[in-house]
Amino acid sequence: MYRNDPVVPFAAFLFGAALLLVAYLDTNLLIRAGKTVPQALSEGQLGLVVFGLVGLLYAAIGFASIWLEGQVLRPERSTPEVPSVAPVAMVILSLTLAGLSGLLVRFVAIGLSTVPLNRLVEGGVFAAIMFVAAAMLLVYAKFVLPREVIVEGEEEVPW
Repeated sequence: MYRNDPVVPFAAFLFGAALLLVAYLDTNLLIRAGKTVPQALSEGQLGLVVFGLVGLLYAAIGFASIWLEGQVLRPERSTPEVPSVAPVAMVILSLTLAGLSGLLVRFVAIGLSTVPLNRLVEGGVFAAIMFVAAAMLLVYAKFVLPREVIVEGEEEVPW
């Protein structure tokens, strides 16, 4: 049987978190040494942050795959029975998404009419919207979509 092992996503999560921690500590060391706050990230810090975020994204994809498909992959086709928790979760996530969308529209309207708000706040609300939308897709894929797992053996490879 084929396995959907959690070791690789966990290692990617540790690697990404370590890179982000190193970038954070490097910024703190620069602040302490120069007693000034740097205005922008250096090239090294930017590389650490980007590769750290890529590692965290890879880990999130791996953990979502394990949650959706399970650890042991068996060739099968199945239609899941929708539990009563799934519609409740979808309603809660939909209301959260609507609330966050309204908050983002309000922030943009305030920024256009008066002094602009902090762009970090608007970006954070938009990121929260994307995470809630991804959570909705995960819940839908887990509890509603029919599953089909196809496993090919080494003897079936055409080359």
